Amino acid sequence: MSDTPTVFEKDFVYDKLGKRLSVSSNPEETQEETQATARKASIVPQTQTIDEEESSAVHPYPPHDYARANTELEVFPRDEPTSVEQSLEDVEEEEPPYVPPAFEDIDPQIPVVEPVPAETTTSVPQFTHPWTTPPFNIIERPTPTIHKAKATVKIVLSLSVVISLLVGYGLRLKIVKFGHYSFGMYGLLLVIDFVVQTIAASVNRHRVVKITKASNMTKGVQQLKDKAAGKEVPEAEQIQLPEVSIAVVGYREDEEAWIACLKSLQAQEFPIKHIIGVVDGNDGPDLAMADAFGKAFPDDQRLIVHLPVLLSVMYKEKYWETIKILGYPAPTRWQYVKMWFTQEPRPGQEVAHETAWNHVLNYLYTRSSLEGWSKYKGICFSQPHGHKRHAMFTSFMVGAYALGTKDAMLTTDSDTYVHPDAVTNLMCLLMSSPKMAGVTGDVRIWNKKDSFLALMSSLRYWFAFNVERACQSAFGCVGCLSGPLGLYRTSDLMSVLGPWILQSFLGKETTFGDDRHLSNRILSMGHKTGYTQLAMCDSDTPAGYVRWVKQQTRWSKSFFREAFWFPKSFAYHDAWLTVEMTKQFLYPMVLTATVIQMFYVPSFWTRPVIWLSTMFGVALIKSVYGVVCMRDPMHFLFGVYGFMYFFGLLPSKLFACFTVGITTWGTSARSKSEFARPESFYSRTTHVGHLVVWYMALSVGFGYFMASSFHNPAFWALGAIGLIPTGHAYSDVITGEAKYYYFVFRKWRRARRAQALNVDPEKA
Repeated sequence: MSDTPTVFEKDFVYDKLGKRLSVSSNPEETQEETQATARKASIVPQTQTIDEEESSAVHPYPPHDYARANTELEVFPRDEPTSVEQSLEDVEEEEPPYVPPAFEDIDPQIPVVEPVPAETTTSVPQFTHPWTTPPFNIIERPTPTIHKAKATVKIVLSLSVVISLLVGYGLRLKIVKFGHYSFGMYGLLLVIDFVVQTIAASVNRHRVVKITKASNMTKGVQQLKDKAAGKEVPEAEQIQLPEVSIAVVGYREDEEAWIACLKSLQAQEFPIKHIIGVVDGNDGPDLAMADAFGKAFPDDQRLIVHLPVLLSVMYKEKYWETIKILGYPAPTRWQYVKMWFTQEPRPGQEVAHETAWNHVLNYLYTRSSLEGWSKYKGICFSQPHGHKRHAMFTSFMVGAYALGTKDAMLTTDSDTYVHPDAVTNLMCLLMSSPKMAGVTGDVRIWNKKDSFLALMSSLRYWFAFNVERACQSAFGCVGCLSGPLGLYRTSDLMSVLGPWILQSFLGKETTFGDDRHLSNRILSMGHKTGYTQLAMCDSDTPAGYVRWVKQQTRWSKSFFREAFWFPKSFAYHDAWLTVEMTKQFLYPMVLTATVIQMFYVPSFWTRPVIWLSTMFGVALIKSVYGVVCMRDPMHFLFGVYGFMYFFGLLPSKLFACFTVGITTWGTSARSKSEFARPESFYSRTTHVGHLVVWYMALSVGFGYFMASSFHNPAFWALGAIGLIPTGHAYSDVITGEAKYYYFVFRKWRRARRAQALNVDPEKA
């Protein structure tokens, strides 16, 4: 054995991972000095010699394998010490946390893009489509008419009732007074609204049950069940059921939720002709969603089709090209107002629609004929990213023409589980009257256990559908057939599809409110819409506060945009449609004005307590209806929803009213990778900045109210309360920034330690 000292006879300094950072080159240096040097760098010292058995615990070699150790551990001569900088290169670099720049617009919401022009529409020869007559059934019904005098009186009276109640509320008119307590116009408004809604909703519930039991749709489905069970059904008694296809669209959906949705659609009791999926995008994650579609179907029953262009863009380009060729001048502002009020088409519009329609149908016929689309039960289309309306347009055109769905089409979302009897119950109501053009069902929440907010949203959904929409259904004018569960007659859907895809607002393409505008267009033609509580589905709701605010803001924008889009609808339908729209439009403004006036023009100190108790008490009374209908005491919690409305939904409605022209989608995809994307401080402010203003206005107003009422300026400190919910709204952004700056601090501290070790080369 050589007399040369081996690597194990020297003093080493190791980091916590066991990696060597420096070698002592001074044989006179004591162990205490080595440990002192190590403490300066917060590094664990370890002294190894050939006599110590523990050496094998640090090194991957036996303590006596000197030759291998000297070779692989790269022993440094005593006169060439290892510098700290050289040794730090051996340390694994820590990945910094990704935090977007605070003042850049970096948002995980679905991007809204201008659809790509359809310059090259197809790579296959164009054929002329054979559909000189529609391939679907056209319902025979009398054409709705408007009696001008009757309609005028109805609209004027409806507006007068609502406006007088709201103005009286704003002026604090009192009907009965008991000292500081009184029953005013606000109380009267709430009582009338609650009584009418509950009575009408109850009538609709009983009517729907009666219609469903007597419907041929129910009997026909039962016959199919009997046949499947081996029972014989006499041929003379067999019922021919209408044709129904399902359109489901999505963007980067979670794969498990997407497949569960498709499985639920295949499990429908009612026979489904085709299931049409449209993926809103053709990038990598989008194609993964298209591939997942194939997993839900047998190989011989599904087809994946990649469209190079958007059918909607083809339609719009050909429409505007035809308008330009016809040479009609653009309407003036006054003509636009007249067109809005009377719903008369612009010059050349009918010709342009027909030309664009045939242009798209030629392409559809070419592709569908060559690829045999109609042979497959499930067909999934991927196309360039636009937004939901473009995807819906593709599914409707394919379902009605290329696949020839004769009677009805169901729309649903990619995160929705549709109950097995949902289509049956929807068809019962849709086919109950030729006047009925579209129906919707009860949308429930499957992730209500994710958070208390999700639970409150599930209760709100129940009341929104089983009270508000059920009430509207009693009058035949449901204002929004919900996207997760909406069923339309094919002929009525096709009659409004062209104008629907062309909608713009303030010169911009509309990117949300697709279901509401589609329902609005059907109502504007004088047709009826309905709701059945027997058809159910389970959908997703935001479990986080910020995503919920984004969703409510987006929905509120679509309501304010659509509320008075078609004045003709009010003339066609019952007065309740006018009352409902006017009330929902004005109520947030009046309520906000009342709150601001109450805090900043203080009177007696108990007034806010009385007012809040009244508002939440009414919500508690409403919850009784849910408890009675569902026999579930959980509905008593609906009274708590008043807090969510007051602190989250009310300011979001106001913000939506004044930013209705901002057309970004305002929601995020639901795949795991999309959920993980962070949001910048600037982007978060664009979504929740209005909440900050609202919280501070309330807290400062409350501080002023208390300071004035009790003549004590110390109450002004209550104005800081608004910072608490503000911090909650920015919590994840603040956490991300904190993690990043902590990483920077640790890196700076590590550099300082290395610099301290390098001061004295003899001791390094």
